Amino acid sequence: MLDKKNERILPYSKKTVFTAVIEAIKEHPKINLGEINEARGMIKAHVGMSAWSWGEHLEIILYETTPNSAALTVSSGSHYALVDWGKNQKNIDELTALIMQKLSVFQMQPTATASDAPQCVHCGNALPAGIAKFCPKCGGTQPEPEPQSQNCFCSSCGKQLKNDDVFCSGCGAKQ
Repeated sequence: MLDKKNERILPYSKKTVFTAVIEAIKEHPKINLGEINEARGMIKAHVGMSAWSWGEHLEIILYETTPNSAALTVSSGSHYALVDWGKNQKNIDELTALIMQKLSVFQMQPTATASDAPQCVHCGNALPAGIAKFCPKCGGTQPEPEPQSQNCFCSSCGKQLKNDDVFCSGCGAKQ
């Protein structure tokens, strides 16, 4: 039995990706939802038999890499066939495209927590919102914040891109 696999890191929380995967599977005309275990980040689905296939099983695994990003692994294997004639990869590609479409709807809005608040480099005191040049507790001078680069990801396949890329180097889709 041959298995195909697709892995990627997405700039969304595990819960957001999990929701998008469920919605994508429900929308796909040939993929049927099976076992769901949100706590383990596992979703199983299957494609029935057809004139071109003995059927496939799909397994989607999610895990949190950082609070605002998740790793997504989609694998597909044939139920009985030794040769898949490209059907497994086609199922992965179709499902992944649907997942990316669902995720493109979600806006990346990181939620601020107390641990996200800037802290004084001298005493560790939480600094007020905005750019503080001096700590109100110890008076220590604070360093200038470094400019942050924005991560860009392909809307079709999720590959990380440079800000000025016009086409994705992974799938060729225009950005």
